[in-house]
Amino acid sequence: MLEVVETAKLKQITGKIEVIKQEHLESADLLKDAYNEAKSMGFDVKIIKHVLKLRKKDKKKLEEEDSLIELLSFSEDDCNEKLIKQALKVTSENFYC
Repeated sequence: MLEVVETAKLKQITGKIEVIKQEHLESADLLKDAYNEAKSMGFDVKIIKHVLKLRKKDKKKLEEEDSLIELLSFSEDDCNEKLIKQALKVTSENFYC
């Protein structure tokens, strides 16, 4: 009797998994169609995917990342400015020689 109950449960679970897999495939097709529609309308699908990814993130985590990006971009600009000044100095020194 116990084997019959276990077999019934197993059939129920496998049936449920099959339904979920089928729904997943259908959802993937719908998602692909939506991205193709966006692309045909001239939207950048890569940007849309990025925006959706950002929306999923925790707001505090996103703010922290934005702060780090801003900090690094300023650091890079400062570094580039210093390198340009050094290059100009070397060039002007060589020019006057």
